[in-house]
Amino acid sequence: MPKATPPAAAPPYDPSLIYDVRLNQIVRVGALRLLPRNQHSLSGAVLNALVAEHGQEIVDAAAPRE
Repeated sequence: MPKATPPAAAPPYDPSLIYDVRLNQIVRVGALRLLPRNQHSLSGAVLNALVAEHGQEIVDAAAPRE
C-alpha cells in the first residue's frame, strides 16, 4: 500500500493583506535585495513565496498593516 502524502500546509500569510516585515537575512526578490536591518512592506502573496523558497525562519517578524 503506498504511503499517503500529508496535506499541503495552508500559507501562513493572507495574500490579500499587506504586512510590515523584518527579515533574518538578505533576500533577493527579482532585482531587489531586501536587507534584514530594514522594515519592508510586503503583500502576503510575496511573503508566502519567500517562505516557500527560504523557509519560515527567514521571517523575524511580520504583522498585518492596520
